[in-house]
Amino acid sequence: MNAGHGVPALRQVVLDGTDIRTLAEFYRRLLGLRYRPGDEPPAAGLPDPQGRDWLVLRGDGGPQVAFQQVASLPEVTWPEGPVSQQLHLDLTVSSTDELDAQHERAMALGARLLDDQSEDPEEPLRVYADPAGHPFCIFVAGPPAGSDELVRFMAAYAEAWTTGDLDGILGAYATPCFVVKDGRVLRQEDEAAKARYFGDLLAANRREGPHAWTIGQLDPRPLGSDAAMVTVRWLCRRPDGSTLSEFLDSYLLAAERGRWRILGDVVHG
Repeated sequence: MNAGHGVPALRQVVLDGTDIRTLAEFYRRLLGLRYRPGDEPPAAGLPDPQGRDWLVLRGDGGPQVAFQQVASLPEVTWPEGPVSQQLHLDLTVSSTDELDAQHERAMALGARLLDDQSEDPEEPLRVYADPAGHPFCIFVAGPPAGSDELVRFMAAYAEAWTTGDLDGILGAYATPCFVVKDGRVLRQEDEAAKARYFGDLLAANRREGPHAWTIGQLDPRPLGSDAAMVTVRWLCRRPDGSTLSEFLDSYLLAAERGRWRILGDVVHG
């Protein structure tokens, strides 16, 4: 490649099939795509020349998915056997709940389950075959380490403290986790220890009477695609507006099973 000429753009992924209209309909409904103008199915009973040649699906951005009619297509025998998959599509969701919901959709649309690793703690996934036999995966990908996602996470965390939602607080933390406070490292090695520690903190918090936790300042710093450091200046105020508490806290977060969780919390005072 000559310097200054940039790189080619990926326009589309093309899948072969012996019945590409059926294949295109499967992916149109699964992925919420739309046909390129002129590729839509004809009215019932009319010829479908495009459906026996070439079809294209488009979304609101990113590569297209195209379909090419072929006379015959050996069925992939993945994970073993004489016909390897050669290529497959990776589709992502943001949580295990969404993974299960999309499993039901995929199966209802005609997918065939090839492998179920939905209980994998590192990367829950399922592998399917589409109506033409092409394998594709749906897996849980960690949320992007973008500022908006981190702000929403911390806002929900603040709301849990304000409303006294212990389950919400515990769910924000990984297991194990740690808290550094007053020069001591307090490790919570299991769920029971975590529940005792944060339960005691929440009880003490509630004894202060009505108040609300708000974020006075938030500094999110992504560390790649699946980790982040977030520094928060917390403000705790009573209903009359007076300040009950104000301090700085730093959090180390990682994407775990499709959502952010706090690995460690350093209270600066």
